[in-house]
Amino acid sequence: MDRRGVPTRVVAAAFALSAFSVAVLSGIWASNPTGYVLKVALASSFLCYFAGLIIGSIGERAALGHIRDFEKNNPVPDVEAEIAAALQSEGEDGFEIVGSVGDVGIPAHETKEAA
Repeated sequence: MDRRGVPTRVVAAAFALSAFSVAVLSGIWASNPTGYVLKVALASSFLCYFAGLIIGSIGERAALGHIRDFEKNNPVPDVEAEIAAALQSEGEDGFEIVGSVGDVGIPAHETKEAA
């Protein structure tokens, strides 16, 4: 499932709803007519939605850039290859295989029985 754009739309919706609620509360507090308050609230909601899209898009791109840099600088090690290499050299270091989890053997020094 592709989630690109979701944070941008969430930020835009938050901006729009915040603008609407601020406009309604300000209009009511100023004793303006209901129709006028709703018109101003809808207009501010509409404008702030697009401002939120722009700000959310900038924030999402910045976050994705940092994530890509982090993944590039901190690659995930190939654990399966390390385990396979350790199992190949099982007799060389004196460890005895006492069980397995799936396709991975458990050396005796890692089990409770060996302690």
